[in-house]
Formats: sequence, structure tokens, C-alpha cells
Amino acid sequence: MKARPAARGGGMPSESPELSKEREPHRTARSRGFQLAGGCLASLLLLSLLPRAAQPAAPIAVLARLPPSRTTRVPTPAAASPDAPATRPPHVALLLLLIDSFPPWWPFLVASYARSHPHYQLVVVHTAPRPAVAAGDAHVHFEHAAKPALAARFASKLGARREDVEAKLASAKGLSDLKPFYGKVFEELLTDPRRRPRAEPYTHWGWVDWDLFFGDVRAVLPDAEVWRHDAITFAGATLGFAWAGQLTILRNNERTRELYKVVPGYLQLGLKSLGDGQSGWEERVFLRETLRREPNLSISFNMGAQFDHKAQWLTWVPFDHFWENGKLWRCARAPLAVKGRPPYFVQDRLKWQQEVALIQRNPQQFYRQQDRVCIRWDLDSSPWMCCPHSSGVAYDWYGGSLHARELPMLNGSDSLRLRLASRARDARVTMRMPSYDVCMEGGFFHAGLKPVGPRLQPECGEGTWALLDDIGRFSGKIQLLHEDCSRQ
Repeated sequence: MKARPAARGGGMPSESPELSKEREPHRTARSRGFQLAGGCLASLLLLSLLPRAAQPAAPIAVLARLPPSRTTRVPTPAAASPDAPATRPPHVALLLLLIDSFPPWWPFLVASYARSHPHYQLVVVHTAPRPAVAAGDAHVHFEHAAKPALAARFASKLGARREDVEAKLASAKGLSDLKPFYGKVFEELLTDPRRRPRAEPYTHWGWVDWDLFFGDVRAVLPDAEVWRHDAITFAGATLGFAWAGQLTILRNNERTRELYKVVPGYLQLGLKSLGDGQSGWEERVFLRETLRREPNLSISFNMGAQFDHKAQWLTWVPFDHFWENGKLWRCARAPLAVKGRPPYFVQDRLKWQQEVALIQRNPQQFYRQQDRVCIRWDLDSSPWMCCPHSSGVAYDWYGGSLHARELPMLNGSDSLRLRLASRARDARVTMRMPSYDVCMEGGFFHAGLKPVGPRLQPECGEGTWALLDDIGRFSGKIQLLHEDCSRQ
């Protein structure tokens, strides 16, 4: 998470009808009967409009203390793509820029992308020599570029001064500011059939961080969900409303590849040199201007697919994270709520929907409430300032308003929970908990983890890893607990 100072000034007005209203009491039994009948009819109509959610391997409500996790309201965006046949999966190119060196966790990161390939293709543009990986990296598309040629490419594609690009490429964290430019700068990798590793055209593109480990993405993010929106961004527990720098996916067309142009002075912001720092425009200013200038762009803020330590920091619920055979798991003990802290799951659905309506109608009034849950508070990214809830939910922007819905969480089996706990014990790795009541499946894990233990990289993609995350973004560890390469 990157800290941002609170911005001054106003945001874009956003008008939306209330998502729910309190009903006025009726005085007579007859009117109460009409109200009940009408309510039942409305509920049946609403349920008939809901799209089918992904069926979990086991319901999350395996314990009475755990709330059911289901999609409560998923209106279909009016801007749903007409060229998205349900039978055709999306083909997503995820662009990653690496300057000078590859991170120490690279062998694990590469292995984590194998299960989602070829539907999610990692495209790595790098200046350093490609490292040897024991588990293999044939599923990754590498594009080597010398630094001078890379700087010339950015300058030519963006119409920027080469010295400004060179200064930016010399930074470290500041490289994040360049992500919105990737679609234009590396356009040939996205559109030229001769530059693709496979024949299928890329239907979507996106940027991805160098410290994002993949799980079984299509199990957590159904193909229909990708087609339903022009863009999906994965802000995680604490980033709030923003174009997430760790992972954002957009439909592959000229409009999205040049979407950065909605920001006045995008070159000055994107190439701003702050030593090794970043201006942060790509997450907040970029979203604010997108909402203002491209109001018909349908955007989904997916707050449930990404796992990291931040949800624990926010909720005070302890979690253990594992990667096993291409799937990512967050395991915990019940209950998944701590008094006085934001719950992991939405507890009061009606109240939550009312809060979402309030942040659109009057965000200042929402902020003044003593019992409000506010993940972020600023006007630099959106008119809503903050998320009323940010774990296991999504917010969809289309038609000029924000729509809130819960996300289905896929719960692992009893045998999975027992196996993961025993893998850690057998490897003598201390986790936060010795056993688990629930293991929820996620799509991605975001943190830089230093490999530790007797083996510092996997030999294959059939194994179990402990993701020993910590409060610091690069202070956690990753350890291989078990591996069975005979299955490959």
C-alpha cells in the first residue's frame, strides 16, 4: 500500500438512487398483507435477475458463526460487451516491466503463473539477463530490451523528452508511475500477431506488479466477470477506490491503451522524478479523471480476489496463507470478526447497501458517522472518498453510479485444511495457528517474500508453499513445505 496525502478540493458529483429504503409501517392488517405479498414478489423478481455465481467447493458457512458468503446484488452493466461469447474465455496479457534485476522470489512467482496460462499470459519486459528457473518458465513471454532502446521507445510512443524517461527508468519505486503507459508503449506486444507466443489474440491487457503471486485465477474470477466490464482492478483490503498498481485488467482496444490521456498533464505526472519515489498519479488522479471524462467505462473494483497481510492489519483476524498446486488459500479460525474492527465479511447487508448509497449522495455525512468503516479518506481518486467495506466485496461503476455486491468465497475441504496444517508441521514451520476452521481460495497474493529453508526455489508446480507474510511489504518469507514432481 502506498501512502497518499489527503487531497484538498471537491470531487466529481455522483448521483444515484438509494439502494434500499426503510419501509413505512402500515396501520392495518390488510395493508401489511399487501406489503408482504408485494415484498415477496419483488424478492422473486430480484432473484430472477441475479447472474449465477461461481459454485464453491464447499459453502463458506461451514460453521454457524461464519456468515454465508453469496452474491446479493449483481446488476448487469449496460455497457456489457456485445463481442463476448460465453463460450470463449478471455486471453489476458499482463505486462511487467523489470529494470536491472529480477527479485529473489522470481522462481516462485514464475511457477505461480503456470496454472492460469495460457488464458493469463505474463509478458515480462526486462533489461537484465533472464535468470535460470528450475521449475521452468516456458509459459512466460520474455522481451529483452537494453535500457537506451527502452528509453527511446517510451519517448517515441508518448512524445516525451528522452532525458525525462531516462530519469524515471533510473528510479526504483517510481517505475509504478509508468504502468498506465504500458498499453501504448508496448502496443505491438498486444496487437501484432508476430509478437505473441500463441495464435490467439489478446482480448484484454493489464499491468501487474513484480511481487504478485498467482493462484487459480479463473476459479476465483470467472470468465464472464472479465467480459462483463471494460476494466477490473484489484485494490485489496486497504487501497480503496483506485486503479490498483498491483493488478488492473482492461479490455484490449485503443480506448484503454490510451486511457491515460484523460489526465491533463499526464507526462508531467507520469515522468515526475522524485528520486526513488513515485507521484502516485496512476492509482488516484488517473481514476478520478477517468470517472470524469469516461463516465460510460464500466469498472469493477474487486476487493476479494487479492490476499495479503493488509486484511489482517485491518480486521485483526489472524490468517495463514498457502500456495498449493496452483491454488492460493487463506486459512483462519472462527470467528472472522473482532469487536470494534471491520469484519471480514459483511455482517449487516441492508446497512452496508445504505452506506454505499450515502457515500454517493453525501460522503461528508457518511464520514461524520461515529460507527462508519472508512478504508481511505481522500478526494484524490474518486468522489466517494472511502469504501464502507473492503473485504470479500466488489463495487461496480456503470451508468453513472456505484453498485455494491458481495463476492462468493470458495472454501476448501476438511482434508485440505488438515493437509495444509500438517505440511507446515512436517516441515517444522511455525504458522500463526496450528489448525484451521476455514480456508478460502483467492486469486492473487501481493507481497515480496524472501525464499528461506533448505530449498530456495521449486522444482515443479506440484507443491505446497507457506507464504509467511508480515506487516512490511518486503519483510515476509516464502518456504517450500512439500513437493511431488513425479505427478508432472
